[in-house]
Amino acid sequence: MSVLFNWNSIISAFSNDPLRSAEYQHGPQHPERRYGPPSQITLDAVVDDFRPVTAPGLWSAWNDRLVGTAIILGAVWILLIWGYLRRGKKTASNALPPLMLQNGDAKAQESRSHFERILSQRLEAIEQQVQKAAAVTKRVEALEARMKLDQDAIESMHRSMAQRMEALEEGIRTIDGKQLDMEASHIVQRGLSQRLETLESGLQTIDSKTRSASQRIESIDDSVRVIDSRTKAISQRVEAVEDSVGSIDGQATLLSHDLSRGSLAIEKLQRQVKMLPDAEKFKGLSRAWDTRFKKAEAKIEQYKTTLDETLAERAQAAALTLSPMDTQEIEPSGPYADMYGSYDFDMISPSPSTRSQSSVSHTRTYSTVSSSPPSGIPMTPERRRIEMAGFREMTFSSKQKQLHPRHSFGNTK
Repeated sequence: MSVLFNWNSIISAFSNDPLRSAEYQHGPQHPERRYGPPSQITLDAVVDDFRPVTAPGLWSAWNDRLVGTAIILGAVWILLIWGYLRRGKKTASNALPPLMLQNGDAKAQESRSHFERILSQRLEAIEQQVQKAAAVTKRVEALEARMKLDQDAIESMHRSMAQRMEALEEGIRTIDGKQLDMEASHIVQRGLSQRLETLESGLQTIDSKTRSASQRIESIDDSVRVIDSRTKAISQRVEAVEDSVGSIDGQATLLSHDLSRGSLAIEKLQRQVKMLPDAEKFKGLSRAWDTRFKKAEAKIEQYKTTLDETLAERAQAAALTLSPMDTQEIEPSGPYADMYGSYDFDMISPSPSTRSQSSVSHTRTYSTVSSSPPSGIPMTPERRRIEMAGFREMTFSSKQKQLHPRHSFGNTK
C-alpha cells in the first residue's frame, strides 16, 4: 500500500501555498530566485505568485493530480472490497483448525483495524487538506476580488490624477497666456503713455505757436489801425487843402499837388493794405487749428477709454502709475512744424508813399478847423468812410502825438 500511495505528493497537491509543491520537487527556493534581486522586487511580481490566473500550468497540474488521486482511491477501494469478499469465500470454503482460525482471525482483525485506522487518519488528513485547499481557494478568491477592487481604485485614481494633471496643465497654460496678455497690456500701456506724453508736448508746442501767431495777428491789427489812422490824417489834410483853395492861389497849386500826391499815397496805401494778409485767413487758420485740437482731444479721450478698459481687465494687477508730465517744451517734427517759424510778419514794410507822407506831415502843418462851407466834392466810398462817426473826434496834431511815439512806418511790428 505504501507503494501505491505517495501521501506526501497528495498532501503537497492540496497545500495552501503553490510554492510548497515546487519546493518539494526542486528543493527550497531562495526569495531571490522567486522574485529576482531585492532591487527588482515589485508589488506585481509578489501579487502574481498569489494570483492563480497568472499560473495556468500550475493549476492544471493540481487538477491532474486531484483526478489521478481520486482514480487511485477508487481503485484501492474496489481492490479492498474485492479482496475482502474473496478472503471471506476462502475462509468459508477452507476451514482451519480452531486455534489457527482464532489466531488468523485475530491477526487479520488486528491488521484490518490497523489498516482502517491508518486509512481513516489518512482520509481525515486528506479531508483537512481539501478543507484547507477550499479555504485557500476562498482566500485567493477574496484576495482576487480585493485586488480587483484595489486595481479598479488604482485605475480610477490614475484616471483622476490624469484628469487633475490635464487640468493643472490647462491652468498652467491659462496662467502663461494671462501672463503674456499682462505683459502685452503693459507694453501697450507704456506705448500709450509715451504717445500721450508726445501728444501733450505737441499740443503745448501748438499752443505756444498759436499764442505767438495770435500775438503777431494782433500786431498786424495794430499796424492796420495805424495805417487807417494815418489815412484818416491824410484825408483830414485833403479836407484842409480843399478848405484853403479859395483863399490862397499860390497854395492852391501846392495843395492840388499835395492832393494828387495824397490820392496816390492813399491808393498805394490801399494797395498795400490789400497786399497784407487778410484777417479772415488767420481766422480760417484758427478754426482749422481748433478743429485739429478737437480731433486731438477726441483721440486723447479714446486713448483714455482704451486705457480704462485695460485697467479694468487687470483688476488684480498693480495699478498703473504715470510719471508727471515734464514741462520742458519739445519741438515737434512734421510738415506743420515750421509753418509759423518761417513766416515773419515783421518783414512787411510800409510803402514809399506812406514814408513820404510821414515826412511831409512833419514839415508842413495845416489848420484842421474848416471855416468854409463844405465843398461840392462828390461823395466817394473813401469820403463816406472818412465821414463815419468817430473819425473827427480827435484833431490831427493830437492823433499824431498819440500815435507817433508808439508806432512808426520805419519799424512796424
